Amino acid sequence: MVDLKKPAAKSVPITPVTKPVVPTNITRHSIPPLPGEKPAVETTMPATSSIEAVAPVKVVQPASAEAQPTADPAPVSKPVEKLGPKLRRKDEILKVLRVGGKVVKVDGLFRIVAADGTKNPTSKRRILSLESQKLLVASADGNSFTLDVAADKKAQEPKVVPVVKEPVKDAK
Repeated sequence: MVDLKKPAAKSVPITPVTKPVVPTNITRHSIPPLPGEKPAVETTMPATSSIEAVAPVKVVQPASAEAQPTADPAPVSKPVEKLGPKLRRKDEILKVLRVGGKVVKVDGLFRIVAADGTKNPTSKRRILSLESQKLLVASADGNSFTLDVAADKKAQEPKVVPVVKEPVKDAK
């Protein structure tokens, strides 16, 4: 049943969608070269008329053959460092250092290199704390640290607290 009290829905005319007009050739100006650099040759490519490519693509070619990229297509990167588990506690760090390990600073990060050559990451805060306690001795270049054996032995000794006997007061 149709409700006669409500007005009927009006149909909206559908307008066709038009594609935007994109110019076929556009030349963009680039920033002038710095002193001592060779200017680059600019070429423009015609833009497509599809909606996806609204902005034209500009190809910049070097002016000389000397500036050509090398034939090696893969960029050279550092090899990935294989690390063991992170040493988080002071006693774990000291245990590795006591058996002949050392702390090495690589790119601002601290690594504990054990006697067998395995590397374990550790926090900078822990290493600086051990250094401030005079347990670690820095090398001349400041990139490696070793355990100070004498300071470690002194730190391991139990501290003896002198016992002071107080006189007992007589109860009257």
